[in-house]
Amino acid sequence: MTKKRPVEQGILKALRQVEHMSAPNLARTIYDVDEPTAAQRSAVRRALAVLQRNGQVVKLGNLFHGERCSYAVPETALVVLRRLVEGLGPEVLAIDKRLARFFAERGSLAVAGGLGWLDIAARLACL
Repeated sequence: MTKKRPVEQGILKALRQVEHMSAPNLARTIYDVDEPTAAQRSAVRRALAVLQRNGQVVKLGNLFHGERCSYAVPETALVVLRRLVEGLGPEVLAIDKRLARFFAERGSLAVAGGLGWLDIAARLACL
């Protein structure tokens, strides 16, 4: 495994302190500025892509009104998704099939009525 760069470390640190955060807010937090430069925003987006590929960050998408695409660490993402499934039902996972798979593979489906990944996929296909 390669050594994490400072931006990646900053993202993980920030996401461990909050439930979820958008890329622009991560840039503001990491660089401690009101308005990050284009280069700073780009560095955060690149770092998020690397962290996603490594499974260290989950892209939650536009699940929250008024916020751009949100990101979270996997443990927190499970909490957020579990809360959404409990409140709105498994159909909420139709927002993003990658999130449905992530939720199913992490063994959190006791909350979703014991549904397996194939059960969720079948429900999503019906929507």
